[in-house]
Amino acid sequence: MTKTLIGLLLLIIWSVVLVECTINPPKGIDGRPKKNHHNNDGVPGGLNQGTFPNVGVLQYYYLYYVSTQCFASPCPQFYVKASNTIERRLPIINAYFPDGVNTTEFLFQKDNYIVLFGMVVPHEQYSGNYNIQIFRAYKGMPLTNSISPHLDLFAIGDNGVRGVKAPCPNIYVGLVNTNANFTMIGVTEPYTSTVTRFDKAWYNGRFYSPNALLVQGSFDDSGVFNIAHSFVLLPDPLYGCPLISNPLCEGNSVNVYIRDSNRCLHSDGCTTPGFCSLIVPSCSPGYRLVSYPARPNGCPSFVCECNFLSQIS
Repeated sequence: MTKTLIGLLLLIIWSVVLVECTINPPKGIDGRPKKNHHNNDGVPGGLNQGTFPNVGVLQYYYLYYVSTQCFASPCPQFYVKASNTIERRLPIINAYFPDGVNTTEFLFQKDNYIVLFGMVVPHEQYSGNYNIQIFRAYKGMPLTNSISPHLDLFAIGDNGVRGVKAPCPNIYVGLVNTNANFTMIGVTEPYTSTVTRFDKAWYNGRFYSPNALLVQGSFDDSGVFNIAHSFVLLPDPLYGCPLISNPLCEGNSVNVYIRDSNRCLHSDGCTTPGFCSLIVPSCSPGYRLVSYPARPNGCPSFVCECNFLSQIS
């Protein structure tokens, strides 16, 4: 009898330790996640691996496409998996996107490029299949290099803090689908150094727009957060651009413009045109060239933006 009780106690203790190790990620400095620890995001293998999903709760999900030859219903070709969890992947029959989102931008994409914020519910007819009601949809920015699809996913944004003495971190990252939030000493991103004429003003502006950006990355030992991959909220801009009010330019002067962090153009008055270079730059794959007349001589100012962003005239 005594041996049986001891055995049961050891089993309970072992189970508690196992759950603790599964739920709590390894920590680095200041309690920050040290390394990615979720490695069950791959497709197509292991569709039924992982814990039972948290159905009926708002969560961030990766969307996966698996090409399937269908002979009977149901025949799901899309799957979702809750980010930063070991939940199993769920077959999706219907995906309901919010108004204003071009759904073709989200279907038949390669892995690690689509994140959805929404709620999964059981399909009303096909047991074991699901529908997803989507409230926010994010698309991965084109990369010039490949990265691991298993990095942790974070929301990134403004924490509202405004300091009078440096350092005063005002950007935070939050591990999605958890309550873990972290401030950072600094942040790095891979685009400025690899994407020709990358629009960094627009990218940095996503930090200060609510829910506008998700990132995969990790902290280094100094507290700097290194972004490896970014997901942009669509549509972008969320509410469109205001009409441009152009002044009447006199003589041979021409209208010039400035571009804000939402990619909207605003009048910058008039200027006298001058000599402009005839060289037109090219953009990295996945990006398109955009230009507008700017100071000092009214020559085109060039930036490269993601192909999937809405075009602004």
